[in-house]
Amino acid sequence: MGNLYIENTMDTTNNFLSNIRRMKENTLNFENCSYREKYTNDDIKYMETSEKNLIYFRNILQEKYFDRIISKRKITSITKDQELEFDMNPYLASYKLLGSPEYWWLLLIVNKKMNVESFRNLKEKIYTPDIQDIKECLITELKKNDKLGEII
Repeated sequence: MGNLYIENTMDTTNNFLSNIRRMKENTLNFENCSYREKYTNDDIKYMETSEKNLIYFRNILQEKYFDRIISKRKITSITKDQELEFDMNPYLASYKLLGSPEYWWLLLIVNKKMNVESFRNLKEKIYTPDIQDIKECLITELKKNDKLGEII
C-alpha cells in the first residue's frame, strides 16, 4: 500500500469490470486500511500449512479511531423510498449517499450495525461518516506505517 492515499471513483462508462478493478485499489477499501495477520495456532498445524493460509484483518479505523468516527458522524435524512432501497443494502446506501460503494462498512460502523443483515429499520434518518476526517486519519496512519494493507 505504501504511504500514498488512493481514491478512485466510479467510471461513468459503466464498465463493471473496470470499475471493480479500480475501486479495489482505494485506500478506504476495508482490506486496504487493515493490517492482515496470518492466523497461527500451534494446536492446529494443518490449517497453518494448508493452501488456505488463513488471514484475519485488523482494521486500523475500527481499532484506533472508532470513538472519533462515532463522534464526527452526521445525521442524514433519507426518503421512504430510500428506506426500502437501503434495507440490508449498505452498498447501495454508500454509493448513493457517499459516492462510492466501497464505504459500506463505514456505514455499518457509524450506525453501530454488526453486519449487512442488521442494516435495516433505518427510519427517516441514518448516520453517515465524515469521510474527509476519515481520510485524514488514514493519511496520518499511512505516513507512520507503510505496511498498512499488507500481510504482517
